[in-house]
Amino acid sequence: MLKLETKLINRAYYVNNGIIYKFGEITSDIDSHAVIISANTDGDNDKIEKIFVGADRYFLDILIEDGDKYASNTFTKTVHENEGTTGSTEMTYFDYYKFLCEKSIRKGIIDNVNLTYEDLISQKYFNRLDVPEFIIKQKGYTVKTGKTGTGSAADLIDFTKATYDTWKKEEAAKKINDAAIKSADIYGYKFTEDMYDTIKGKITTI
Repeated sequence: MLKLETKLINRAYYVNNGIIYKFGEITSDIDSHAVIISANTDGDNDKIEKIFVGADRYFLDILIEDGDKYASNTFTKTVHENEGTTGSTEMTYFDYYKFLCEKSIRKGIIDNVNLTYEDLISQKYFNRLDVPEFIIKQKGYTVKTGKTGTGSAADLIDFTKATYDTWKKEEAAKKINDAAIKSADIYGYKFTEDMYDTIKGKITTI
């Protein structure tokens, strides 16, 4: 899982028509397209989204990439279809980080099918999910998100037993579907339609 930093990244973000087309170090030859993000005296910047966990602060600027948007002193994440969404979707950087955490949890579930929900939520095995504890509602942290310390309460991942069951079934169906496609290919066949929904609807616990 991507590790968040507790310090601001000093960068120049180059923006054209509201779209970031490159970013890099702050140099002496930056042009008018550059948005300069550099630490002030307390290491903060009111253009950058953060996660506040008690007295700790995590910057989300590590998630800013080419193709994201910048307007009115605000960076906005653009998530493309190949990242698991339908079409291009705009979201806050906290929501994108939560999206990445959900993907990591799904992987942790399917990679550790020998462990129950109770195992994975426990202190002993929680690291198998490869996400910070504060992102999970059931862990009881007070989390805020925003550009300043007065940000709003964060909508955390509600990782219940029902969520675990749903995600495990969905990820298992993907694995079974992929295996079926590969097996058919070995014999010179292919499916006329994607079988994921059918498989998900047919599988049940033993």
